[in-house]
Amino acid sequence: QRHAAALHKASLAMDEGASPAGAAESGFPRLHFSRKGSVETALRNFNAARLALVMEQLAAAALDSRKQAALAPSIVQRALLVIAASARRRG
Repeated sequence: QRHAAALHKASLAMDEGASPAGAAESGFPRLHFSRKGSVETALRNFNAARLALVMEQLAAAALDSRKQAALAPSIVQRALLVIAASARRRG
């Protein structure tokens, strides 16, 4: 959830005119150089509205996994697959 929130913050910076590289550095203060390309790609593939939806999906999955601990791995896996499929389809 923190990663999605940081991406959302960086995406909002891009909406204000920042470049993907500049937004990545502002959203992720201590971004390791090995992750910089992945973060910039994610910022190009997800806009702020889609990232807000991803954060909602992750929050719902976290809540459901706490309520149903026995099914937690399946709930989280399903949520991540839905997010990945959505990124693949639109990215």
